[in-house]
Amino acid sequence: MPRVGLAYSLARNTVFRGGYGIYFSGLGLRRTDVLQNGFERNTPLVPTRDSGLTFYSTLSNPFPDGILEPAGAALGIATDVGNAIEFFLPTPAASYNQRWQGSFQRQFGRSSVLEAAYVGNRATQVEIERDLNIIGNSQLSRSPFFDQERVNYLAANVRNPFVGIPGIAGTIGSNNNISRENLLKPYPHFSEVRTSTYQGYSWYHSLQIRATRRFTSSLGLNGSYTWAKNMQATGYLNPADVVPYECIAGADRKHRITVSSMYQLPFGRRGKLFRSVPRKLDAMIGGWQLSMVYIYQSGVPLTWGDVVFFGRGDDIRKGPHTPEQWFNINAGFTRETATRPASYHYRTWPFRFSNVRGPAMNNVDLSINKRWRLNERGAEIQFRGEALNAFNRVHFGNPTTDQFNSAFGQINTSANYPRQIQVVVRTNF
Repeated sequence: MPRVGLAYSLARNTVFRGGYGIYFSGLGLRRTDVLQNGFERNTPLVPTRDSGLTFYSTLSNPFPDGILEPAGAALGIATDVGNAIEFFLPTPAASYNQRWQGSFQRQFGRSSVLEAAYVGNRATQVEIERDLNIIGNSQLSRSPFFDQERVNYLAANVRNPFVGIPGIAGTIGSNNNISRENLLKPYPHFSEVRTSTYQGYSWYHSLQIRATRRFTSSLGLNGSYTWAKNMQATGYLNPADVVPYECIAGADRKHRITVSSMYQLPFGRRGKLFRSVPRKLDAMIGGWQLSMVYIYQSGVPLTWGDVVFFGRGDDIRKGPHTPEQWFNINAGFTRETATRPASYHYRTWPFRFSNVRGPAMNNVDLSINKRWRLNERGAEIQFRGEALNAFNRVHFGNPTTDQFNSAFGQINTSANYPRQIQVVVRTNF
């Protein structure tokens, strides 16, 4: 798709770079899940009918009662009545991303580079799966608490109008009663009617700063910082909503700092110390490299269900930020189970807040490696020792956001692994 790039030298050591491009997703690649309503049917395998005393089905005859044939189109419009169905839109759309960036790069001396960039992205026509067979928002309760009257109304049994209709007996026409909720759905003869829409979209803006410094031939340092905001509208706050809900994305990371360094130990014939050692000793002490990677990353925005809350949203983030209580559970949350909203509640509580996040990641990885060259043809032996999460820091998981859970606001899981030390020996020839 269209892409354009620009590089312009503003001064001897300063360059501006910019670019814009469109990237389409692969249309049709996911259509391997063929829908064959009525034209597929499972035949269960019954190995025994007397709890294993004798075998009813054998390897030579696994289906002694025959194979159940699909009904095909014989049932007509009654095909799969009472079951969940799914269909593809006849006019699918291909989602696409527009990406752009502009950056300034400046070289200082012979061994330092500083870059500042703005990077943006917008995704359009993102596919969203949804169920079309749901009651309208007008039927949902606006009460902030459990609405027993609305629950009784929608869950009440009424006379089943499908009883006695030829072709559907044994499915939804087998009972004399049916819930009022089912009859208020646009397709009451199906349990679900799932399809995809292409209403989703997202956008991303970031400031990215990168610095590189080589102090000597044996020591280098790289550092980067990213400030970003990622928004999305890829889900519906209420199942019957017309458009998706805009909110902070679950993948948003506000701050990210990365520092990496590599240092070659100054020992041996190629170093500054012990340059006159014998070759055998040089093979032991020379050529060792130490590497370090440090990453700090903001926590993810917490995802919420339908919440009963009376207070100020800004007060939620004022918690002590300890595993015992991560956010302020007394900011206005009700804790009585009797106040829990029913499934027939019209939701207004957002999926996420940008300022209420889980724990940040703070991690250091260390490694040491060395290579021994075996011959002039390039054969070599490589040794590498790695310490992942070298300081054994715990990256806590996200706290519980269910206000009616006894562990509300608490963190009971970790999101990383404990320190791992591994040694690798590799031969290339």
